[in-house]
Amino acid sequence: MFQRAYNVRLYPNKQQEVLLSKTFGCCRKVYNCMLEAKIKSYEATGTMCRSKPTDFYAEFPFLKEVDAQALTSEKLNLQAAFKNFFERKADGVGFPQFKAKHRDKESYTSYTTNHNIRVEGRKLRLPKVGFVSFRNYEDIDWSARDIKHVTVSRSRAGKYYASILVEEEVPKALPTSESEIGIDLGLNEFCVTSDGFAVANPRFLKESESRIADLQRAFDKKQKGSKRREELRLRIAREHEKVANRRKDFLDKLSTRLLRENQTVAVEDLDVREVAEGDHAKSEHDTAWRMFLNKLQYKAEWYGRTIVRVGRWFPSSQLCHCCGFKNTLTKDLNVRSWTCPQCGTSHDRDVNAAINILNEGKRLIAAGTAVQCAGNIETQREAHRR
Repeated sequence: MFQRAYNVRLYPNKQQEVLLSKTFGCCRKVYNCMLEAKIKSYEATGTMCRSKPTDFYAEFPFLKEVDAQALTSEKLNLQAAFKNFFERKADGVGFPQFKAKHRDKESYTSYTTNHNIRVEGRKLRLPKVGFVSFRNYEDIDWSARDIKHVTVSRSRAGKYYASILVEEEVPKALPTSESEIGIDLGLNEFCVTSDGFAVANPRFLKESESRIADLQRAFDKKQKGSKRREELRLRIAREHEKVANRRKDFLDKLSTRLLRENQTVAVEDLDVREVAEGDHAKSEHDTAWRMFLNKLQYKAEWYGRTIVRVGRWFPSSQLCHCCGFKNTLTKDLNVRSWTCPQCGTSHDRDVNAAINILNEGKRLIAAGTAVQCAGNIETQREAHRR
């Protein structure tokens, strides 16, 4: 058995929308109150108090109107925020911040107890809210799945979604394939494979950028608080949501196709945060390389495939895949093709890099140092330094 989340679109009625809005607001209020209490306690005594949502019921009686488990989940979220701050401070994780009404994502999580969360037909039952209509995109048999918890969210475009975490049987592994492939990621082409296949970079944000800019200029000219300004805000949010949905659909289809056709996939283990700090930062973020690598990772676990992460320090573009000659001139990104002075082989920069990534992935597997997760980079770093 394993856990998997299904994201569905909710269609609440007017009364349910009001209750959901109250729940979002109460969760935000409880989170901010608990964070404030911890800060004041630390300033006064040097230790942080262990506050809980029920501590604020007397001061704010409206908290009793919403799902109590949703408020309890905010306590867990705050604990996780402090844990990340103390354990990952070196990685740039900052101190927990207060939640703002118009800035942060609106969501809450409710856990299943005594069958209080269930699916009946085309409706999802939520505590306090009742049965909410939703769209069952994949015709999922919910009776065969054990629902653990549900996270309800409202997007900036005003749409409601539910992420339903269920426990189900592990998917059957795909038939074994003899094919292996290396992938080189880029901007001109989204990716180029070791067999010479190039996937065009769709540039979804760039396609919609001029339309979003026009809407943004019109939005800035409207009076704050006016109805037309709010209408334009929703239109801008819908455009951004459309871009995100198109990108996600593209990455889902591409990652699934690559894993269905190949038993082993070798990819670069990019540090996207470091890479996307140059002049092409917007384009690099638009490609969503990290999302693509994450999708390859978890789908490979589903389908019984192997993902090999080749370290980011491996000079894939500089090596001749035929003789191993290292050409330092290819550090210039304008060099798209070159001829090896040692063996005379002509190389396309991206195809050559993809072949080198595949060969390095095979070497890591043979040496027993191949890793299939992004967190275990130190082994690869030392291997490539040697």
